[in-house]
Amino acid sequence: MKLTSSQAAAFRNRMPDDIRAVLVHGADSGQVQETAGMLARQICPDPHDPFLMQNYDAEQIAADDSAFFAAVLSLSLLGGRPVVRVRGAGDRLPAVFKILLETLTSSDGFVLVTAGE
Repeated sequence: MKLTSSQAAAFRNRMPDDIRAVLVHGADSGQVQETAGMLARQICPDPHDPFLMQNYDAEQIAADDSAFFAAVLSLSLLGGRPVVRVRGAGDRLPAVFKILLETLTSSDGFVLVTAGE
């Protein structure tokens, strides 16, 4: 689903529980990062928790996507829902994201992708 800016404000404040992936993009990188942070904290209140929060950039995934997919499909041993953040996605990873969307149905993980305009 694609949200308008007015719909995005409500979504940002209370994301539905069944959402598995979100792309936040726009020209204002500060707003993109702020929105992404708000969404991530809904799932994982501590962004520094190494067991629930994994961070990747597009270059890492383009070089080797196996660690990214392992993180997405991982289960938390201590409870909670894993969050995988991808920064700077751009248009470089369409094949990776196609596979990702097909595999997310078998995962409890949440993927949060940020990109520019």
